[in-house]
Amino acid sequence: MAYCPKCGKTVSGGAAFCPSCGSRLVDESVVSPVSLVYLFGDLVASKPRLGGFQVPCTDKKVKHSEVANTMFMAAFLSMSRDGIVDISLAEKNSLFRKTIDAYVTLRDEASPMNLGDLEQKIYNKIKQDKDKSLVYDVVRLIVEEASNPWVNFVNTIEKEIVELGLLKRVSRGLLRSDELVFSCQEIEKYKEDALKIRSLLDEWRVKKPELCKKLWERIDSGFKANIEQD
Repeated sequence: MAYCPKCGKTVSGGAAFCPSCGSRLVDESVVSPVSLVYLFGDLVASKPRLGGFQVPCTDKKVKHSEVANTMFMAAFLSMSRDGIVDISLAEKNSLFRKTIDAYVTLRDEASPMNLGDLEQKIYNKIKQDKDKSLVYDVVRLIVEEASNPWVNFVNTIEKEIVELGLLKRVSRGLLRSDELVFSCQEIEKYKEDALKIRSLLDEWRVKKPELCKKLWERIDSGFKANIEQD
């Protein structure tokens, strides 16, 4: 059973409207790559020494930084696969020397549909930059400043999971944090899609190792630029 994102009541799979409050339900067939990374983080991230992100419906924890970085990786690579952007390495002139950096460019024929929230933000940012952006700048301007921007960013993805009806928050009182209740049976239906995202990531790492390495580095740098300074 899934949950209504508005009232939190259980709804049957495939329902167009919530039987309790009448709200229109999100099309569950459209689950973004970012949401898949959130739901199946253990497929793409390693275990932390301490703490970490609790993978839904499992007893596993993984590194927040790897989950957050992989969300951007999955978004960029999926947009490339779908014919929306090109990702490339090119020279960038700095004050004293030339360096190689990662760029993302909108394709002329791009006509994006059903983009997830992060993918839409990436698309809008590149559009503002006249169709070509540094990956670092895209990430830096999307991620919010925080003491730990990786943790903060992963937490913002919960909204998308709630809208899919796969998660609801249950209040436990004023002095206790809300409990996250996941619809594990519904989530399991998307594991095959999550495995496809992992395969996409692995394929790029094998075929374009230098590009993937630089892409990861610049995504990580974009997060680091948003660490709050005391």
